[in-house]
Amino acid sequence: MKFVPVNTYIVVKKAQGTYQSAGGIVLTTAEDADHAIVVAKSDLVSFVEVGEELLVRWSKALKIDDQHFAVDAADIVTKIIK
Repeated sequence: MKFVPVNTYIVVKKAQGTYQSAGGIVLTTAEDADHAIVVAKSDLVSFVEVGEELLVRWSKALKIDDQHFAVDAADIVTKIIK
C-alpha cells in the first residue's frame, strides 16, 4: 500500500524491538513501545526523512491499519539517532 500524507502529517509504523529468549520465544521490548519508523511524509515536513526512527506521542496518532499510523509533525517528540 502506498501512502501520500497531506498537510503536516507523516505515516509511521511502530518499531518492533525484539529478541529471542534462550528457549526460542520471540519477545518484544517495552522500551521501544513509543518508537516509530517513518514510512511516508508530506512535502511540508522537512525535518524527517523516510526510514528515520522517531519517538512519537501515540495518543494523538490516527490508526490507518494494523501496522500504519498517521501522526501530525507537531506530535513528534524527537528523532532517535543510533
